[in-house]
Amino acid sequence: MALKAVLENLDGLDEALHALYTKTDTGGFVLDLDGIDDHPATKGLKVVMEDQKKKTKEATAKAKETAEALKKFDDLDPEAAREALKKVQELEDGQRMDQGEFKTLLEERITEATGKVERTFAAKLTELQTSNDSLTERADGAVQELSRHKVGAAITQAALDRGVRKSLLRHLQRDATEVFSVRDGEIGAWDKDDGPRLDSKGSVMTPDSYVTDYLTDNPDFAEPNSGSGAPGGGDRGGSGGAVRYISPEQASDNIAGLASGEVQIKE
Repeated sequence: MALKAVLENLDGLDEALHALYTKTDTGGFVLDLDGIDDHPATKGLKVVMEDQKKKTKEATAKAKETAEALKKFDDLDPEAAREALKKVQELEDGQRMDQGEFKTLLEERITEATGKVERTFAAKLTELQTSNDSLTERADGAVQELSRHKVGAAITQAALDRGVRKSLLRHLQRDATEVFSVRDGEIGAWDKDDGPRLDSKGSVMTPDSYVTDYLTDNPDFAEPNSGSGAPGGGDRGGSGGAVRYISPEQASDNIAGLASGEVQIKE
């Protein structure tokens, strides 16, 4: 059985082997081996450690050398340095031209200038594309908002002219914005095939004809005795009961009550 190189204690170890171990300062025991440095595993480990120490020493010396070299630039003016480098480059270019390398030098400078222009152009193009996307998004949003306002105004005017209950105007406007939109500055209604939508009379639908058809299908939307020609719902305030007021957000859930007059939207 191979002996362990390190033991925490000698408990359970044959007493005849105790003399082979030396107690360490930390309280453990290590196997006292003669010629351990000649062991193959030890030799390999020593080689690795020596190589690592050599590399560390070289890296430290290189870092120190670099730090010393950089000290001379501590008080260097960046602008002056650029000017100096520019002059050095001009001198080198002059020497190369004197040596007949004009064509090669010209090609290098053209390539360098082209690269700078391309990088600058690419950066500007990316900036413009980002800005254009943002502007396009904002413009589309503004156009849609303007379209909704324009449709809403036209429907409101047509609804008031035909005696639609004021409490139901918002509901009518909301439905109309699903039908009408603005194209080339004009309000129109288009079907799924992008053709003009027709009203009940077979004519091109307008806000006026839309409201007229709406009142025909929903007579309770008309004010009592409005004189609009559409059937009125009469004054049905709810069998003498009190009128209940709701918020605009609750309108879609109280259509019947709004139509009968029992419910009104609180402005």
